[in-house]
Amino acid sequence: MNENEAPPSCSFRFDSWTYERTSGMRVSVAHPTNKLILKIRSWLEPGVRTIWSDRLGRTLEDQLNDVLKGFLVASGVLQRWRIERQEEEHRRRAAELERREQREREEAKRTGALFEQVDCWRQAANIRAH
Repeated sequence: MNENEAPPSCSFRFDSWTYERTSGMRVSVAHPTNKLILKIRSWLEPGVRTIWSDRLGRTLEDQLNDVLKGFLVASGVLQRWRIERQEEEHRRRAAELERREQREREEAKRTGALFEQVDCWRQAANIRAH
């Protein structure tokens, strides 16, 4: 590993901005903090813990029970959301199917009425012809 590279378990502090000379773009400069951080990168409702890190006197490894509890809570929330989305999708599809069936019934009714009018028109034409 190069001396400028941080080990994969380190977090980075972005505390300064510099401009890249070749492109003139603003880039951030990261500095390793040697602090292990575990983060769930999904939005969860307020109150659900998503970040665990090394703290003074307590490493992340010492917090594994808390981390696993947090994973269980987060997975429960995500599972509940997935089920709600599936139920909503099912309701949406059922409503769309009902609308489609209603349109088909109305179209069949109009078609039947049209054929009935055609039959009446033919019958009237036959009467006039005799």
